[in-house]
Amino acid sequence: MWLLFLLVSPSHSSNCSGLFTRDDRDGETTATVILAAHNKLRSMIAMGQYGAMGKMFVGASNMEKMVKTSEVTQRACDSWSAEFQQHGLNSTTLTFDQFAAGIGHATQMAWATSSKLGCGVSLCGDGNKQALVVCQYQKQGNMIGNPIYLEGGACSKCPDYAPMCDDAHGLCIPHSATVSPP
Repeated sequence: MWLLFLLVSPSHSSNCSGLFTRDDRDGETTATVILAAHNKLRSMIAMGQYGAMGKMFVGASNMEKMVKTSEVTQRACDSWSAEFQQHGLNSTTLTFDQFAAGIGHATQMAWATSSKLGCGVSLCGDGNKQALVVCQYQKQGNMIGNPIYLEGGACSKCPDYAPMCDDAHGLCIPHSATVSPP
């Protein structure tokens, strides 16, 4: 498994406590919010509809739909997406230079075969204005020299264990998953 840490905050603080699992604005669980955000970005990449730094990404032929295993937040996903916007993606094969540039959170989120997501969130700082987000992904990604995803039409190279396609979102669906909005 691959573990990511991210402090979402306007300023740094090590005063973090508690775990929140609900979005106070509308009662949706944070797990559902972050899972939907992950799958939305993964869907855009798979369908060749995502770009950064003026360059569209090549579509992914084997991008798997993620399923939740724990609680998470939307801000973390936005921060990881921002890594693509800041650094771009020069190759769908992860290179040491790409990783060293600080794009590891985003490439892990886009790693085609990472289909299980588990995150915990802790509110931090004065007035809980910060959030510490820790996520684990399964199957592990961010392997230097390996493809982030396979290039091609959405769902054209789904693996045997995820043979169905969510046509509307271009994501491969594992046998154990159900079809739902990204």
